Amino acid sequence: EPEVRFLAGYVWSRQGRYNDAIASFREVPENHPLFASAMVETLRLYVALCTRGDPEKRATLRREALALFSRLSKSKAMTKWPAGKRLAAVLAQGTLLAFPKADDKSLAEAATAFAQVRRDPAASPEQKVAAIVGQVLALAATGRDAEATQTLGSAPEKALPSLYRRLRSWVQESSDDRKAALARVQTALLKRLLVRADLTTGARSRYERDLAWSYVYSGRYDEARAKFRELRRANPRSGALAAEHAQALMAMGSRSDLRQAADLWRAIAASRKPGTASWLDARYQLALTLHRLGLHDRALKVLRVTQELWLSDDKDTDRRAWRVRFQALEREISSSP
Repeated sequence: EPEVRFLAGYVWSRQGRYNDAIASFREVPENHPLFASAMVETLRLYVALCTRGDPEKRATLRREALALFSRLSKSKAMTKWPAGKRLAAVLAQGTLLAFPKADDKSLAEAATAFAQVRRDPAASPEQKVAAIVGQVLALAATGRDAEATQTLGSAPEKALPSLYRRLRSWVQESSDDRKAALARVQTALLKRLLVRADLTTGARSRYERDLAWSYVYSGRYDEARAKFRELRRANPRSGALAAEHAQALMAMGSRSDLRQAADLWRAIAASRKPGTASWLDARYQLALTLHRLGLHDRALKVLRVTQELWLSDDKDTDRRAWRVRFQALEREISSSP
């Protein structure tokens, strides 16, 4: 019975058995009153699987879900649905199309879907917020960051933390050719968040550090350098911040930046217990920085001394993993012209 299939799908979805739930929901026939609800739940579960499920299966699941949406829209079944369910399906379509490594065509289609929801007077406030968040991401990822920033301006305050989390993830996951545009939008978002009076100390610190990285990713290097200096003055004993500063200097990559990064890695290594993971990472990063400065002999000395004194124990699995990493960099440097 359709009612039984729908109920089974509902129970399985709450139990986390998403694939079973999808199969059950899809057995509800189109002429049944529960069909629209079943399809919306199906698309919602596909979205969950494509964002939190097995990464190796996401592409296949995304194609299945988009094929389902296409069939529903072509059959005009959705035109008979209540507005809330129809718009929920369109939101799901946009979300399935918009992900960090999607091609420009998919992202453009996603932006169109989100714009459709935003324009619809029947959309609920929650649906409009979801559409704004999705549209900002899709526009920014295709280099339309001016439009994305304009759309961001219409986002209510309550949507900003969610948008921040998703945009931060996209900046980190995206390729370099997309990262700059996404970072420009992230900069605008962070500046808006940082004027809020209700920020906790932890949130403010996180936003400030992300703002510094946004400057790095968007090529605003002078502002990035100034921001990291400001953060270091405020937190002079933070080893994690010192390491972030060194990584940012390496990413910017001028000779002056690299010399400062090398000094920072030396200081970080000197402040750590020899042989620990943080000490080994600082030594590795120091060698890499010296290599980028063209100081190959000094880089090789750092690598070889560290391996001889601290990475010779074959019985230690962690040490073996570090030695593999050090040896790979040593080979890279040795083969450099």
